[in-house]
Amino acid sequence: MRLFERQEREVEEHGPGTAEASPEDVKRRQRVVAALQREAPFLTAFSFDYAEIGRTLGITPDEAARRFQHVELNEESSGIQVTVRGSTSTLTVPYWHQ
Repeated sequence: MRLFERQEREVEEHGPGTAEASPEDVKRRQRVVAALQREAPFLTAFSFDYAEIGRTLGITPDEAARRFQHVELNEESSGIQVTVRGSTSTLTVPYWHQ
């Protein structure tokens, strides 16, 4: 199974975060986020409201935090977003941002 297909399945089953993040994945994610913010300090991390996510999905805040383990780094004026997961990162650049 290709990586992208596996990630899609994980999102469908567990939410957008890595379903079973290993300690190595967590450390890697922290290192990548720190490096990105050091080089691009204008990227700010989005703070998830796990209680609200839990209410919306009918799960506990702890389960929401487990499902939404990724980090979203945003640059407000351009709309650029970097999503960092345990072993992958994605860059989203909007076609149009106001």
